[in-house]
Amino acid sequence: MQPDKPTYKRDDSFYFEDGSCIFLVENTLFNVHRSLLSRDSSSFTNMFTLPQGDKPVQGKSDDNPVLLLGDTVTEFKHFLWALYALPSEIAAVSSQFGDLTLLSDIAQVANKYFFKSVETWALDVVYARVSRIQQRLKGVDSGTHTSPSFQLSKTGSSIPVDDIPMDQFTRLLRLSQICVHEPLLDAIVSILSHSTKTSLQHAFRAMNIADELDIPSLRGVAYLEVLQKCSIDNWIVPGFKQLTIMTSQRLSQSVQDKDSPSPDEELPEITPAQRSRLLTGYYRMSRFWERTRLTPPEFDHALACGATWHQRGCTLSWVEFWREKARSETILNLDVADVLGKLRHIEKEYARLGNTTYMHHDCRLMAKECLAVAVKNIEDNLYEFFSDPLL
Repeated sequence: MQPDKPTYKRDDSFYFEDGSCIFLVENTLFNVHRSLLSRDSSSFTNMFTLPQGDKPVQGKSDDNPVLLLGDTVTEFKHFLWALYALPSEIAAVSSQFGDLTLLSDIAQVANKYFFKSVETWALDVVYARVSRIQQRLKGVDSGTHTSPSFQLSKTGSSIPVDDIPMDQFTRLLRLSQICVHEPLLDAIVSILSHSTKTSLQHAFRAMNIADELDIPSLRGVAYLEVLQKCSIDNWIVPGFKQLTIMTSQRLSQSVQDKDSPSPDEELPEITPAQRSRLLTGYYRMSRFWERTRLTPPEFDHALACGATWHQRGCTLSWVEFWREKARSETILNLDVADVLGKLRHIEKEYARLGNTTYMHHDCRLMAKECLAVAVKNIEDNLYEFFSDPLL
């Protein structure tokens, strides 16, 4: 007895009676035009020109379609929509309210089959929207925007900016890396880095994404936020007690607010490798501060300082200022590994002093700049503190 042949359904939108090639995606048949699929130097161009030999030509009938593996029906339909869409439809999707899922599917399938211009168009539209969100968040940080609609969610799984969920940002990040779209990659990393400061859940998500996709800049920010918001005693590996937010009064004042998760909220478990990186980062940052607090950042004295001032006195004034602030009560109240917090506090104190320090005017400006550079260098290289220890 012959086994029954599988039955496939024809797609209601992209099965054209005058189509010239039939594709099977999952259990759905698509009959489209070869001329469209052969454009843009796509992989279909070569497929259509390959010799078939004595075997029946695939794609000529429903019984012998071209089988496409790894795609979903929805993804392939979205891709075909981009090939067949009218100019007015393209313009609507290209607006700031375009469907990001649609655009992501288009870019993903276009990348797979080497439709470079389609891929670039879809990602550029996504970037235009994501970059607006990035600019809004920069406005929140600088105090330009104060509307709650610009704030990131501190609980839950979505970022209410333009109602884009965290999962969507995660997918876009993977896609931008696969397609090597650097501007989009940088913008999404910036948004996810901002989200780590508002939610411990987001910090954990960013930490896992950074490890999975090996994104150093995101790894440094995410690990630092977990390091600062969670007690070392509560870092766990699977099978141990739940992770909770640090409960000490000093840190709860700086971390928790009305929107923060409760101390009893269950949070994702960390892996042994992540725990090792956190401990390594804590040790390295602590040791870094122990060295830094004794020796202030160095700068080149202005030429006028050597000519008209006592350069040694200028240097001593800078060293005395640094050591005094490094042992101030505010600095001592910060966690030993909070290097950035300590440097930023000293930077603010130095700016507040104005002309009271016994330093040449040009040297004061150069010392201020070297403080800013020191902070920037640590921000740019945070991931190095949390790199895997050498075995």
